[in-house]
Amino acid sequence: MINKLQYKSIELKQETTSRLPDGRLKVVAYAAVFGNIDSYNDIIVKGAFANSLKKEGKRVAVCWQHDMRKPIGKLISIKEDDTGLLVEFLISRSEEDVAVKIEEGIISEMSIGYSTVAFDY
Repeated sequence: MINKLQYKSIELKQETTSRLPDGRLKVVAYAAVFGNIDSYNDIIVKGAFANSLKKEGKRVAVCWQHDMRKPIGKLISIKEDDTGLLVEFLISRSEEDVAVKIEEGIISEMSIGYSTVAFDY
């Protein structure tokens, strides 16, 4: 068992963002994808997040650089589907610079922090 917090990044695709009438940026994107070899040479299997989501799903935070002292948005939903870990969140109006940078493609990735419970080589 590995308890150390690890990080994994994934491309944030432009088509996953939209502006709400109140001006906030809504992001719907995969935070992880199942079954492919990622940039870390890892393969995440379906079900990898299931137990954590049951136990901790409501505690997931949208933070800048994984810093819990710097929340930038509100999680709307998080779930596993056949493709991967699908998240939906809103960027706070107080973080307009982050929202614009996402729209302009300057911020082009998102990442998750996780602890590996089981693995195989």
